[in-house]
Amino acid sequence: MSFLGLLITVCHSEGMERLNETPEMEKEFEHIHPVSKRVDMLNELAWQLRYQDKQKALRLSHLARQLSQPGEYQGQPYLAGLVTALATSGFVYQAQFKLEESLNDSIQAMTLMDGLPLLPAACDARCAIAWVKNYSGEASTALDYALPALQIARDLHDLEREVYAMDLLACCYALMNDIPDALEQHAVVLQMLPAIESPVIHMIIYNNHAVFLNESNKVEEGLEYSERSVNLARQHGYADEEIIFISTMVISLTLLKKYTQAETLLRETLNKIKHKTGTKPYSYLVQTLGILFYKNQDYHQAEGHLLQSLEIATINNYKIDQESCHSLLSEIYEKLDQPAKALMHFKQYFVLHTNNANIENGRKIALLKTEHQMEHTRREADQVRVKNLELEHEIEAGRHETAMYEKLAMIDPLTELFNRRHFSILANQELEHSLAHRHPLSVLFLDIDHFKSINDRYGHLSGDRVLISMASIMRNLLRDSDIIGRFGGEEFIAILPDTLLQQARQIGERIRKTISQSKVDTGHENISITVSIGITELLPSDMLNPHMSMTDLVHKADQALYIAKKNGRNRVEIYSTPTGDAGATQHP
Repeated sequence: MSFLGLLITVCHSEGMERLNETPEMEKEFEHIHPVSKRVDMLNELAWQLRYQDKQKALRLSHLARQLSQPGEYQGQPYLAGLVTALATSGFVYQAQFKLEESLNDSIQAMTLMDGLPLLPAACDARCAIAWVKNYSGEASTALDYALPALQIARDLHDLEREVYAMDLLACCYALMNDIPDALEQHAVVLQMLPAIESPVIHMIIYNNHAVFLNESNKVEEGLEYSERSVNLARQHGYADEEIIFISTMVISLTLLKKYTQAETLLRETLNKIKHKTGTKPYSYLVQTLGILFYKNQDYHQAEGHLLQSLEIATINNYKIDQESCHSLLSEIYEKLDQPAKALMHFKQYFVLHTNNANIENGRKIALLKTEHQMEHTRREADQVRVKNLELEHEIEAGRHETAMYEKLAMIDPLTELFNRRHFSILANQELEHSLAHRHPLSVLFLDIDHFKSINDRYGHLSGDRVLISMASIMRNLLRDSDIIGRFGGEEFIAILPDTLLQQARQIGERIRKTISQSKVDTGHENISITVSIGITELLPSDMLNPHMSMTDLVHKADQALYIAKKNGRNRVEIYSTPTGDAGATQHP
């Protein structure tokens, strides 16, 4: 028997019950030398148990983390073991829907990876972050992590991780309502699946494929895949996953109008997990039961279950669940002729949807939903059709006027970036979030070199074209999650959430290089321009400063920008404290 096999046997013996406390765990593994081998064995076992026994997997990864610290490991940290332990716990926390814990450990793992050889943990940490972002409705940000995770899996020639990352990408597409692309991606995944031995990968793939098929109205086929996933989960003892898969099966049965069968299955499952009230799986089942009653036009029953699911989702900050609950409750209260409650839940849905998507798409979706509701009302209320039409026109006119004023209040009319006032509001919100959750954050300050001479030589209309070109380049090179603003005149600024200084430096250099290699059509001739960029980051010491403000970070980035100008322009400079060195410089 291999040593890993022996460890797994220990985990299922009475001796494993003594591993509830870290000191007892140490006794089980203390005979393994050197310490690095002990850590690697603990990490491998934790990864093997990441679905089957999540609590044991966490305890093992925490022990591996402890043994990788300088005091335990030859006076210096065993970074490969520490990174793997953090990535594993981040992955397990994500599977438990403990989103903040998952983000904290996964981001720590990615922070420590710099300079290390390529590790599977690099893929695992990015997958965990992508799933957390998906749960939070941030599909575009999830893609930023899922795509590199897929490439890392391929570079490692790790087929299981590659299939998992491809499934994750398909789920990102589905969240963005691109079901055809999700199914196309999954067709490749299903072809690769027979080469994967892990039953947990099979059951996850089958369940997600069932979801995509349901969304594309191939419900009979979707039911077959959901049954496969449930059977695999039961066969191998994956209780939490079984609950989620049962919800998918119930959705299939509901779409097929097999309401009695669906309700029986749901109630049996809910009775089995009464001890898990307040968890994501329980919330998901309750929400599914609410959807079932809604489809069966039992609106009062649907209301009660959706309110219960909404309460759990709100407490745990499951934004996608909150959004769907509010949307369904709005429709239910409309059916029950309770317009005040319908409007309240629709407003909550709208706020969540706008925050979970980009602003422009959020408005379009809200408008389509509103028009759909109005059309539905007109069809069922012929006696007030004329009055409703008049009201719709008034609302539509008011909406366009409100949208126009909102845009004027937020957007710089020339570059269509956020103006300085609205940028400051969003930047301060992002800083508060980063401070509260100990997330990295960087600030990039950009200024066009010799802009006055451009205006003097070519005229202000040409200068405007240069500003528009700058804004376009920044939008193309930065992420949807980044906050970009026109700070004033020829100055631009960007907040880069979840971005460390080295990453920000690379981004700044990419922007500088792209601009220097571009030509701007002034209407008279094509001209070349350059920019100077200053960058700073939120330091660990800043997170302990109760008076830390975005003004401080902007001031530091501005100082770095001043150094870039002073040192010859067309360069990126990093802020350094006045008592430190002259500051690291990124040369053109």
